[in-house]
Amino acid sequence: MILLFLIVLFSILPGRMKAADSRTAALEIVCTGLKSGDRALYEVYAPSGKKIYSVVLQGNGSGNSVSRRIIGLAPGLYRVKGTDWDWSYDESPDSLEIQVLPGETAVFGFTVSKRSGLFRHYEDGRLNSFKHL
Repeated sequence: MILLFLIVLFSILPGRMKAADSRTAALEIVCTGLKSGDRALYEVYAPSGKKIYSVVLQGNGSGNSVSRRIIGLAPGLYRVKGTDWDWSYDESPDSLEIQVLPGETAVFGFTVSKRSGLFRHYEDGRLNSFKHL
């Protein structure tokens, strides 16, 4: 019985892993530069301009890119925007717009780099000195 279940399960999975069929589209958000345990937050906007997804990517410590794929989308012009959720990173670019075509996966690539020498945000990194009165 268990063997039959596993055979059925593994015969179904490959079809569900498809990026998109010929009528729908997919997009993949790829982030390079996250350190282990650090996160980046992205917002996905539909062709109508409405925010439809918030995606969190977490660095895995391997030094490789991390990604998330969204499938079953209607074709159109999608925008993915990085947020300032983690104050310790700069992101390039801030946002991307890409035409997502039927049957294809559009890749939105972002690179983050750790800010150096700053306590919180660039505005908080100013020299803070006090003089005795």
